[in-house]
Amino acid sequence: EVHWEVSDVARLFRTATVAVTAAGTTLWELVACGVTPVAVQVADNQAVVAAGLRAHDAGLDLGRHTALCGATVAAAVTHLLENPRTLRRLKENGRDLVDGRGVWRAIDALLDAVDDGGPWSRESATHPRATPPQRR
Repeated sequence: EVHWEVSDVARLFRTATVAVTAAGTTLWELVACGVTPVAVQVADNQAVVAAGLRAHDAGLDLGRHTALCGATVAAAVTHLLENPRTLRRLKENGRDLVDGRGVWRAIDALLDAVDDGGPWSRESATHPRATPPQRR
């Protein structure tokens, strides 16, 4: 089933097992939702994302779109759907890799940098409206 211009992506992701996707940021959103991606590189900057997917065994990378045909994509999806152990391994590896809490780790790291007295510390904030962030 092919979906275009989806208005509620989260709902769609919750119903999916496997998704064919470009090897961009949507790939990581799929992984975070427990959907195994079959990645296609459609832009040069997606090679590094696809390499990360392969390195962590969290989905399939089919390579550049210019080297693919529909039969190759269909065979990859069929392989996953017919091999539940492989599908489960990729899904578990993906969920271990992308837990959906990255933004909170980034915020904690920024707050730690502020608290550690570095160049962004509260003591170095000289702007009259600068107020230190409060941890919850």
